[in-house]
Amino acid sequence: MDPDQEDKITEAMEQLRISYTMRQWRVCSLICESLADEFRRIAERQGAVEKDRVE
Repeated sequence: MDPDQEDKITEAMEQLRISYTMRQWRVCSLICESLADEFRRIAERQGAVEKDRVE
């Protein structure tokens, strides 16, 4: 394999690695957003329950 071809393969592999890492980050981000939304709903429900107890 000539050096130019080797460089192209190395660059392509690096781009794939970056792309894979970005997809992983995006999936983790979506999971965190979903969990945050769920915890917010739970907290709001508990807040409503606490408010009802006080009244």
